[in-house]
Amino acid sequence: MQPITGGAVAVETTEGSTNEVVASFWMSQYEVPWELFDVFVYNLDTDELEDAADLVTRPTRPYVMVDRGFGHNGYPAISMSYEGARLFAKWIAEKTGRQYALPTQSQWILACISGGHVATDADTIAWHKGNSDGTTHPCGSQVADANKIHDLWGNVAEWSIDSDGKPLAIGGGFRSTLDQIGPDATDEPSPAWNQSDPQIPRSIWWLADNDAIGIRLICTPAPQGIATENLP
Repeated sequence: MQPITGGAVAVETTEGSTNEVVASFWMSQYEVPWELFDVFVYNLDTDELEDAADLVTRPTRPYVMVDRGFGHNGYPAISMSYEGARLFAKWIAEKTGRQYALPTQSQWILACISGGHVATDADTIAWHKGNSDGTTHPCGSQVADANKIHDLWGNVAEWSIDSDGKPLAIGGGFRSTLDQIGPDATDEPSPAWNQSDPQIPRSIWWLADNDAIGIRLICTPAPQGIATENLP
């Protein structure tokens, strides 16, 4: 986790641009990798016979290879629904006793802009349609920004929460063109993201048709006097 200094940020909403004041917070240096998300999905942290003590609902196990063969350990977890992402953050919070959550749109934008990266740096800071070869890449394999955070631009879009409390994918991913990555790149969830799921009803946990969305966590409030390496 890396500290992000609070400040004001302009956020585009359905009613136009609005300025929002964001308090300081921590943000994860990398997108959540599969080896961490697997612990949540496969109950690797607990004996399944004793899971009554775990109050967080967990996703059903995927029926397809959700990493799409791109890579697993060290690669960003992908293809989970917003509900899966939200409950993952809740699970981490309960496990650690810290206030982990998905970032709000304004938190995410503040972190991205304060990192100092710009679109002209795209080939060294982001995996996008022009350089990704159609696949995700290991977390942190592009240049970090001034906040020591990797992959806010591209690789995978990340679940966030807009000013109305609704889910939003932000940042763009490895299939995005250059004008579709960065702090202004947002996508609202669409039924098309799970259109080809053959299950009836369709899964509420996994997206059959979106392989370019993942998770990044924030932690609030910003702890005082605690080294980042001491945050779980």
